[in-house]
Amino acid sequence: VDIPVSYTELALGAEMILPHFKGEAISLKIPAGTQSHSKLRLAGKGGLMPNGVMGDLIVTLKVETVKNPDEKYTKVLEELAALEKNHVDVRRQAWQKKTTPTTT
Repeated sequence: VDIPVSYTELALGAEMILPHFKGEAISLKIPAGTQSHSKLRLAGKGGLMPNGVMGDLIVTLKVETVKNPDEKYTKVLEELAALEKNHVDVRRQAWQKKTTPTTT
């Protein structure tokens, strides 16, 4: 199942309750620093398999961005963008290195 989450829920970590088709609530802990499109496995919470065993539920976390941020939200995002320029992780550094044109 795909679950929409916010950037802050992935960056800071979060706990959420998921509805389950059997009527029970399932607790999902998202560790801090989780990346978008990460898959989390909830053992025994999936569908019933032909052998009578409950399968695993695979949750895919997908960042949902705000489409129409208000002025305050935009200001905070701009401040975050400025901070992120000084906190670039290794994968993004490697990507920027590959895609930055070299001057000759």
